[in-house]
Amino acid sequence: MSVITISRGSLSATVRLAEALAQKLGHKIVSREKVFEAAKKYRIDETGLGVVKFLDEQPPGFWDRHADQRRRYLACFKASLLDFALEDSIIYHGHLGQFLIEEVPHILRIRLEAPLEYRIQSVMEEQGVTREKAVDIIRDITQKRERWARFLYNVDARDPVYYDMVLNIEKMKIDTATEVVYTAARKPEFQSNQETDKLLRNGHFAAVLKVHLINNPRTHGMELDIEADAETGQVNIYGEPPIVGHQHWETDIRTALGDADNVKQINIQASEKKA
Repeated sequence: MSVITISRGSLSATVRLAEALAQKLGHKIVSREKVFEAAKKYRIDETGLGVVKFLDEQPPGFWDRHADQRRRYLACFKASLLDFALEDSIIYHGHLGQFLIEEVPHILRIRLEAPLEYRIQSVMEEQGVTREKAVDIIRDITQKRERWARFLYNVDARDPVYYDMVLNIEKMKIDTATEVVYTAARKPEFQSNQETDKLLRNGHFAAVLKVHLINNPRTHGMELDIEADAETGQVNIYGEPPIVGHQHWETDIRTALGDADNVKQINIQASEKKA
């Protein structure tokens, strides 16, 4: 399945580009809000972060006191996003979703940019606000997104190295941007094939198992790496057992994965996963 991610700059421009691309490519549009709603089946609500806009409204320092909730939230969100990617070719628009599904090598990562004056005029027209208010809105949104990108992924979201294409929409019309992205999306490096489909299935399998481990009270705090083969059902777990209670460590992991679908064999290695 093909995957295109569009990092939100101007929300309205992002939506218009996604809709135009979906019409030309036949892909399904998936928003951040839609992924969050679907992630409720993974009990994302239990993180206490039940408001979709929570990440926009809370200061990054909040996560220092709630690291477990943050980790669980991202695990649930990732599994949900991969659910969508597994069932259909998608166009995802949200905040840096590509960092959650890096195991999909053929992702086409797009970022929309525009000069400040263009953004100010767009906000004034779209929201019917004064120039002063538009400046405040843009500054607030920009600061929050930059802080979250740095905190959640330790990256500068503005760095073009994290995108395959950065489009300046000041002069480029959405129709033109659509043609540019459409042309790139049809190139071999951004098309799915047997190998990339296998990586996607394995990544999805591992992500779902990660949720099982995080949601289980006996394993939710464990730092574990997972390799999973969706075809064979073989699962490899890597991690260091705790000093206290290490005798129950392996049993707890196997119990947590006991009701997971498609698990045929679990191999647990009590050491750090080698790079």
